[in-house]
Amino acid sequence: MKPIIGYVRVSTEEQAETQALDQQKHRLLKAGAERLYCDIESGRNLDREQLEKVLDLVIRREVSAVYATRWDRISRNAQLYEEIKKIFRDSGVKLQLLDQGEVDLTTASGELNSDLQVLFAVHESRMLRERINKGFEYRRSREVAWIRPPWGCIIVDEKYELDHLPLLYCLLIHRPNNYLALADEPDDSEQLIWLSRAKIAREFFDYFLQVRKPTKLLRYLQDNYDLQKNQDLTFPALKNFPTSRRGIQQWLQNPVFQGHTAYQKFKKNGGVKTPDEWDIRRNTHPDHCLISEEEAKEIQAILAANRKQFGQLDATFFLTGHIFCQTCKSKCGLKRAGGGHAYYGCQHSATVCRNRKCVRIIKIEEAIINKLVQRVREIHQLPQEAMKSSKLVELERQYEALDQIPGSDFNPVLKDAKTKLFKEIEIERSQTDNIATQMLCHPSAKKINFWYSLTQEEREIFYNQLLERVVLLDGEVTEVLLKV
Repeated sequence: MKPIIGYVRVSTEEQAETQALDQQKHRLLKAGAERLYCDIESGRNLDREQLEKVLDLVIRREVSAVYATRWDRISRNAQLYEEIKKIFRDSGVKLQLLDQGEVDLTTASGELNSDLQVLFAVHESRMLRERINKGFEYRRSREVAWIRPPWGCIIVDEKYELDHLPLLYCLLIHRPNNYLALADEPDDSEQLIWLSRAKIAREFFDYFLQVRKPTKLLRYLQDNYDLQKNQDLTFPALKNFPTSRRGIQQWLQNPVFQGHTAYQKFKKNGGVKTPDEWDIRRNTHPDHCLISEEEAKEIQAILAANRKQFGQLDATFFLTGHIFCQTCKSKCGLKRAGGGHAYYGCQHSATVCRNRKCVRIIKIEEAIINKLVQRVREIHQLPQEAMKSSKLVELERQYEALDQIPGSDFNPVLKDAKTKLFKEIEIERSQTDNIATQMLCHPSAKKINFWYSLTQEEREIFYNQLLERVVLLDGEVTEVLLKV
């Protein structure tokens, strides 16, 4: 029985950290999806890695059905929609939308219903974008607080304020030496220590200015507040506090803590612009500053100095970018030890990830080579048709469909479309032959010694073309994924 898979999409990393992503996953799993594929991309983006994997499985008819919540999760782009419609119609794979029902592409009325749903989704997307942009312009004109305050602040009457709301608990690090003598004090006693998010935020700034390293601040948070990446929090007040080195840097540089308001901080793809590109309105809430201008400048200088030291010569290797941590899903970094040995380990292992053990490069390469040899032997048993990429299969299908249209060789538009498709097919065939066929179908590729005899430069070429990712956990290689 072929599996049922689900496709999930949210537009930005910020949405991924909220319940929007989890809600989609929960609904699809409850509906019967066995595997989920998730993208954090705009619905108008044509190049989505996980969607391409889903469509590739549909083209190869390796799944029985694809589940999603609505059409706008799959596509808000008319061109992409037409391609997706052809793929599902030709493959016969079922497409089930939880909020809009099963997509019927076998009848004219069913296809019309699907077209209208996507048309409305595209229209709704444009209208929503216009309303949001107008709302943002209106907020900027009044210099009011942005939608989401940084951790340690709240929004009151559209202005930022420090969050001085007392927390109902404290940690051992804040316990006074005479705590036993205070046991009978009333809750409103001035002798009791009351914490707030604003006080804790100031504590974090003070500690950073002392240690001058974001990673050391993260270690402090882990040791004293049990802050963990992708884990339930022991200290609930830290909800939404950043758990990565980059997140800490962005939090430390937020001008809200200096009494300013920043607009236009994000790029269209959801990434963050550099502080120099922000639209900063100064002194919008001067009575609620957490740090001074001098401290802010010192923080900027510290982070700039850290960037100059980060990524020195010989700090990378040809496997860098391919190695991932199974626990927190982050990329692993190269770590060197005495005796000339080199290892890969999670870049968050010193702070918020418990996957602390590293793996020697020789052990990682052994796993990669074994996987490559296994794949080569499998490919040698496959027919030549199976060596085609999913893109080549789709291009050939489109060309064949155009070629079957009566008069396509005489119609200027159709003839031009066929010529363009033929050129794309030739390019893709050439790339496929050069990369996949020549590399993996070479007789020597079956032998393990062939791979060990390659130089570092040769291995880098092979790995860049063939290796997708290697996953590490507790000092072991748990998974090797190839591109072919």
